Amino acid sequence: MKYMNRPAITPGQEAEIFPLLDAALQLPFGKAIVHRCSPSRANYLSRILNGERYRNAIESLSTYNPNEPLYGKGLYYHLVIEQFPKGLLIASVEFPPETLTSAIIKCAATKQPVNVSAYKYITVKSRINKLTERHKELRGLYAEQDGFVKCTALNPEELAVVDIDIGGQTVNAPSPEQRAKHRAQP
Repeated sequence: MKYMNRPAITPGQEAEIFPLLDAALQLPFGKAIVHRCSPSRANYLSRILNGERYRNAIESLSTYNPNEPLYGKGLYYHLVIEQFPKGLLIASVEFPPETLTSAIIKCAATKQPVNVSAYKYITVKSRINKLTERHKELRGLYAEQDGFVKCTALNPEELAVVDIDIGGQTVNAPSPEQRAKHRAQP
């Protein structure tokens, strides 16, 4: 909940990054712009720009219909933002490389399991927790030990039966799917 009260980016950050994003959006595929700055500034800007890229993709889940091309991708899907020793490179590519965050967003958009076996299970769980803490559109996602992120379909009429008896056998821990369903309920 600590992220809920903070704005995604400040007005000063907006004034700095949106001219870069606007210029990059006008580039044809295969072209890039270079923003010269110090390595520490490039690191700072790349984190803000990538954060805005992912935030926009997550917002597209509630902004667009599933049959629209920007659904689950956002305006900045085709941009690749990378640091290099003399600054920041923002490239427009037709098929951007998939990252863990983009795979999680893809799962939320398609409602299909997405393979994330290239990442550690604990890393995937941590990223899902951080994203669902701030973005309600991603509730219902959970990580499986088999290397897939899955999205559970919520049934508002689903009931949970709880056994309060503390004697005898222990109660099994809820599965990742059950926890995801519980988190996704309003």
